[in-house]
Amino acid sequence: MNVRRIYQIGGIYLLASALMAANMYPSAGAGADAAEVKEIATGSAVEAQEEAEGKEETEAKEKTASKKKADWTVKLKKCSHPKKITRGVGFTVKGELDASKKMKKVTACILDEDQDVVYQKKVNINKKSFSLDQMDEALKFSELNAGDYSYVVKATNTSKSTKTVIDDEFEVKKAKWSVPVNGGNWGDGWHCQCSTHRGKHYGWDIRGGGRIIHAVSDGTVVYAKYHNASSLGSFGNLVIIYHGNGIYSYYAHCASLNVKAGKKVQQGDVLGKTGATGMAYGAHLHFELRKGPDFSGGYNDAKLVDKYTYVQFNPAKKIKR
Repeated sequence: MNVRRIYQIGGIYLLASALMAANMYPSAGAGADAAEVKEIATGSAVEAQEEAEGKEETEAKEKTASKKKADWTVKLKKCSHPKKITRGVGFTVKGELDASKKMKKVTACILDEDQDVVYQKKVNINKKSFSLDQMDEALKFSELNAGDYSYVVKATNTSKSTKTVIDDEFEVKKAKWSVPVNGGNWGDGWHCQCSTHRGKHYGWDIRGGGRIIHAVSDGTVVYAKYHNASSLGSFGNLVIIYHGNGIYSYYAHCASLNVKAGKKVQQGDVLGKTGATGMAYGAHLHFELRKGPDFSGGYNDAKLVDKYTYVQFNPAKKIKR
């Protein structure tokens, strides 16, 4: 190997060593770049920390505001709501809500077993107390079919915070017998002892005109027409339903009739409206229950109205109101 070749190899070795040294020990420019990266990373960390602290502060403020909004109470006072009722009889809601802050509105509703709204009533108010009596007419408990339901009352204050005051389940049971008119004012009853009926009023009177009349139980309409006057007086527009076992229900003095003889009806079906046809002193429904021979004659048989063939008995023995 000549001298020139030896110098070439040595030069290559020195160059390689220099390059390796440059990688191991960065130049001043490389150090500046690293410092800049470090500064950026530090700045990002500070910004992230500040953002996190700001978020926590915002959440704390929202939590405090939410707590203030929800910081109110609503109490029930002498409240009654249904637990178990009979179909057609209905229920009267009573009671008061007393709140620590003014209520903007109160919402009451009846939900079915699928949580769908059946009846609902909203009342806008601006005071701390509210009477649930105002909900009673809109929540038609008497028109509910047999089944499971929920009665829910919610109160909302002026800050739009809502509290559920009542959320209870109740059951509507189908009774064998129900009342012919939902609600209403019950007047002369069985053996009323009044001068008009000479102490022998065989039935119930329910005062008021234009009220819906319902079938008290399942059966077949066997009489549906105007009852002509007789020595016993006239029932006016009269409906008679045969319920089996020799039992009949009578609906007298109707303003109008919605059924015809021969029609099969179910409990709660509409028969007509209360009125003052026939021998009546003011608009009302005269309701009777009678017992006699099982029905087998033609529809609208005149014998059905003869009290000596079909004897009246106290409706209270069948119908609870």
